[in-house]
Amino acid sequence: MMFVGDSVNRGQFVSMVCLLHRIIPPNAKSIQESGSLTVFTAKEYNATVEFYWAPFLLESNSDDAVVHKIKDRVVRKGSINKHGTFWKGADVIVFDTYLWWMSGNDFKILQSGSFEDKEKDVVMVSTEEAYSMALKTLVRWVNQNMDPNQTRVFFTSMSPSHQKGIEWGGGPRENCYNQTTPIEDPKYWGSECKRNIMRVTGEILGESSVPITFLNITQLSSYRKDAHTSIYKQQWSPLTPEQLADPLSYADCVHWCLPGLPDTWNELLGKKECKKQKANDGVVSFFIHLLHKTSVSPISLGIASHGFVHFLLCPFLVTFIHIVHLFLAASSTKGRVPFAIGRGEEGCDVYTGRWVRDEESRPLYEESDCPYLLPQQTCAAHGRPDKDYLYWKWKPHGCSLPSFNATLMLEALRGKRMMFAGDSLSRGHYSSMLCLLQKTIPHNAKSLEQVGQKTVFTAKEYNATIEFYWMPLLLESNADNPGKHRVDDRIVRVGSIHKHAQHWKGVHILVLHSYLWWFKDEYFKILKGGSFEDEVKDVEEVLSKDAYRMGLQSMLEWVKKNVDLTETRVFFTGMSPTHGRSVEWGGERNGSCYNETSMVHDLNYEGPKSWKKTVRVIDEVLVSESRIITYLNITKLTTYRKDGHTSIYKKQWGPLSQEQLANPVSYADCIHWCLPGVQDTWSELLFTKLFYP
Repeated sequence: MMFVGDSVNRGQFVSMVCLLHRIIPPNAKSIQESGSLTVFTAKEYNATVEFYWAPFLLESNSDDAVVHKIKDRVVRKGSINKHGTFWKGADVIVFDTYLWWMSGNDFKILQSGSFEDKEKDVVMVSTEEAYSMALKTLVRWVNQNMDPNQTRVFFTSMSPSHQKGIEWGGGPRENCYNQTTPIEDPKYWGSECKRNIMRVTGEILGESSVPITFLNITQLSSYRKDAHTSIYKQQWSPLTPEQLADPLSYADCVHWCLPGLPDTWNELLGKKECKKQKANDGVVSFFIHLLHKTSVSPISLGIASHGFVHFLLCPFLVTFIHIVHLFLAASSTKGRVPFAIGRGEEGCDVYTGRWVRDEESRPLYEESDCPYLLPQQTCAAHGRPDKDYLYWKWKPHGCSLPSFNATLMLEALRGKRMMFAGDSLSRGHYSSMLCLLQKTIPHNAKSLEQVGQKTVFTAKEYNATIEFYWMPLLLESNADNPGKHRVDDRIVRVGSIHKHAQHWKGVHILVLHSYLWWFKDEYFKILKGGSFEDEVKDVEEVLSKDAYRMGLQSMLEWVKKNVDLTETRVFFTGMSPTHGRSVEWGGERNGSCYNETSMVHDLNYEGPKSWKKTVRVIDEVLVSESRIITYLNITKLTTYRKDGHTSIYKKQWGPLSQEQLANPVSYADCIHWCLPGVQDTWSELLFTKLFYP
């Protein structure tokens, strides 16, 4: 992808890079500058986003990307090939030229010779004529060198400046300096934007046989007198005392702050063609060209589908490259992992690291902004006085987790189902995912309903569902009622996974979890035959760890027999640590997580020895089957977070006794987690392993 033009166009390029780079790992991107060309590289995608300095498009005496402040501007007639050689091979190219032409009513055209000649062979023509000549030359070059089946061509319209405050009702010397609000008059049009030039541009570009999409940003940008860099930028040279005394004299009312208005131009760049039509042959061919470059069959994508091409062009550019690669990966059956858009950093164990304080990006959402949290999860609403637990981010050793991108996740789920299946801890993970995703969906485009053991969140515009299915023990059990499951004498039916698993069929991302319910006692009851309601039950008691192993093996065998691994990803979330005995981390003998406001800082802390036995069972069953089920090993990183539990700050299941109220440790919940909080990191890890396995 290439942007070609002047410093305003370079601003749009920088905006694009900023939108894209934040979801690319640090060691998977680079930027280099050589002469007129700046190249941002996304290494994992073998993709570049480039900027080429050519303020007039034609060859000129201002072509030096660094030293180009020349008052007597001259262009060589029809000489576009000098620059054009660098544009060939671009798959998306965005041209822009306007401001540099508008230095006066006339413009100098070099007929022959060199820009360095003392006596130049120049002819003076009107600025409009010179500008028209440049556009016609561009159109000829595009028609001769660009294949519409391979390349999309855009031209960005004139970017307004705001030098004359009197035009929007300001003072005679006023300009963009100190302007903090947009122009509200919808009919406003500044004198710097010449309507005749706009008309000529449209006419000339419309004559091109290779489609050139006109990105008309002029009117919407005209209102934004508040968005220029003004005096708030690095100056080209030291300011004089006179200038410092008069900020109006040096305020830059041409260029734009970032983040800011050029980000909107890039959103329009992604959406422009979608407003005209859902698809056309050129767009289809362009996408096929991208597929050929990545050696993926276009037929496997059903590429002729208008709906798919409409999807390709319309998402915000922040996820454009990722979404393309997402569907390339999801569509290939030859060794590619569904939903993968890249590889994790080599040698990076995302589960080993430390918690670092981050008050800028944490929490990932506000408790009050997510209507899907259960009252058992809303600690702040139930009086938790401290907030430190909110501001911690997991940092793996030697690498970083990619930022959670809700738009990318929703686009990946378009027309698909995601399901969390497990107990109340799994439901907490589900709630976290809903809160991370729902904030990008309009209020009337989402819904939540509960039927039996299943809760279904629907993102209507994406035709996608994110679901939770209650099954605390994987197998059929006497605790399967999501409303009434407090059973002291827990029993599962041997090998009976099909009762629950029938609900997993057709799911594209399945996140399973089961642990805590198996380990209430040392032994567990297995129903060999009959019914859970029988007065005399045919049961066998086995060690809890052996019963748990049986449940995991039944799950694994079902996945092997029933899941198409070219279409579906299956995850298993590991053991969620509890913090019911503070003596284990050096606290009081009778303490728990109650009143804990800081984490365990000992990186060697592993919790009680009983945890190791459980983790060993999971490892024995799942570690060697990573191709079948991805193990989300959240145990170690969560072990440190004694501060993250709901404790007493939640809706209680029933009224508390006077004895309990007098002793908060007795009813503090040291199993479940506040949201926002620790489980949002689980969701980030799920995001990481889904897209960067």
